[in-house]
Amino acid sequence: MITPIAPEAKTFINTDLTIALQEGLANGFEQVSYDRMMMEADRDVAQAKREGGLQADLVASFGLSRGATEVGDIYADPQQQQFVQLQLNVPILDWGAQKSRKTLALAQRDFIKKNISQNKLQLEASIQQTVDAFTNLQEQLQLNEEMKQLAQERFEITKESFVLGAISITELTLAQREKDQTAREYFFTLSQYWQNYFALRMMTLYDFQNGRKIISG
Repeated sequence: MITPIAPEAKTFINTDLTIALQEGLANGFEQVSYDRMMMEADRDVAQAKREGGLQADLVASFGLSRGATEVGDIYADPQQQQFVQLQLNVPILDWGAQKSRKTLALAQRDFIKKNISQNKLQLEASIQQTVDAFTNLQEQLQLNEEMKQLAQERFEITKESFVLGAISITELTLAQREKDQTAREYFFTLSQYWQNYFALRMMTLYDFQNGRKIISG
């Protein structure tokens, strides 16, 4: 017969909201994605600004030139040949295409920035809700544990009284139901307790029990 052992929660875990928010925003894998998205948006804006201005191309070449009727005479007393060309490309009329590209790039960057801010606000709200829920569950778990112990003690006393014939089977049955009910409530709260705690760890990548960051590997 396999008897499951429930994970106890004997010690108080300090899930400080300030630490949770700080670690959640700093350690979340989304932060790497946010940084990359902003770098790409800045790059696109810079590129859009560059493409519409004055463009200049400088081309230079150096070589040797010689004409002859025989192959061997081509390499005899060759003449130097130099060539330099400066090419300027000045956009005269682009029908507003350059301005549109720059405006679009700026709008896209602004959208990305606001979207990142919105996602961070949602993460902060989720962290705060989880911290509040976990704090309440710690208090509820302590209360449920006390009620479970009291119900267990009452049941033991009631059982002894029943054996001695001092009470009826009805009172014994009620005491047993109370014991079982308080035990179910305790284990349900215990389950919620650990689920919230590990959800908070996942959101923040922080070990609140030991006060340190969670490092993989």
